[in-house]
Amino acid sequence: MLRIALLLIFTCFCASAQIHLPNTLSPRATISQRVSVTDLSIDYGRPSVRDRKVFHDVVPMGQLWRAGADENTVFTCSTPVSINGQALPAGRYGLHMIPNERQWTLVFSKDADAWGSYFYNKANDAARVTVSPAVSEHTELLTYDVPDVSASSATIRLRWATVAVSFTVSVDNVATVEASLRKQLSGLAGFSSDNWVQACQWLIRSKASKASIAEFAEFVSTRFNPTFSTMTLKAEIAGMEGNVEQANNLRVKACEMGTNAEINAYGYTLLQSGNASGAVAVFTVNAKRYPEDPNTWDSLGEALATAGDIAAAKVNFSKALSMNPSPEVRANSEMWLKKLESQ
Repeated sequence: MLRIALLLIFTCFCASAQIHLPNTLSPRATISQRVSVTDLSIDYGRPSVRDRKVFHDVVPMGQLWRAGADENTVFTCSTPVSINGQALPAGRYGLHMIPNERQWTLVFSKDADAWGSYFYNKANDAARVTVSPAVSEHTELLTYDVPDVSASSATIRLRWATVAVSFTVSVDNVATVEASLRKQLSGLAGFSSDNWVQACQWLIRSKASKASIAEFAEFVSTRFNPTFSTMTLKAEIAGMEGNVEQANNLRVKACEMGTNAEINAYGYTLLQSGNASGAVAVFTVNAKRYPEDPNTWDSLGEALATAGDIAAAKVNFSKALSMNPSPEVRANSEMWLKKLESQ
């Protein structure tokens, strides 16, 4: 009896302790791509053509296929996305395909951990999308790749034999980044006023809702002491609302708190965004605060020239050159003076 009991225990132990050997016929592979703050990936088995007629014999037309080999092909998205315009929540999905001559159906199943398509249940479908196959160069190993990426979308393509099938994964850039920012700022990062300012500036540049911008700006205004960055944010919001005089006054107050480098960088930000008058106001304050730095006069000259005040610009460039500036500042002032003299 003891021997039988030991044999049963040994048999159970061996059944649960399986080993893993390499899959030489259909090795696993993974592709990944980040779109904005969304992480996309596909984990799949890679079968070879091996002189077979793939789409008819190996993969029958009109039948559900695991879109790879062995275990499920798994598509993962870390935030909500849309597949060719159809919404898909964040999560892991078993990716299946139904190939046909003219159109293929892509199936995203909530059951991500099944073995291939053998246990597929239509009730678990999260999305179905119709796409058109294309002819491609021969691809021996089944391959997923990402041939195109933009700020808010990625094209994912399957290639095998001489067939290619593509679909587009899109994200709502503003919504997903805003949600990410809220999550980040609810942790340790939220104790930094600069982080809140950067988040709010991103929302402004991305044309997020006025309500979201106002909410972030209100938090900055009420929770943190005034700093150079918080004051410049207030100025940006005032300018956005059309309060030009208030915006310029806030910029001047901000410059009273900033370093030479901070103010100079901010002035060029305004200049590059097309706000030459705001840049003039900022560079004027900086030149008065740091009059012995030739770069402040060179920068002011640039803003004045851009704003159309050629005479004042020449005066400032000449002043910068009279102060034995660095080679970079000298070259910039000389270039601008030559350019203005020719006008």
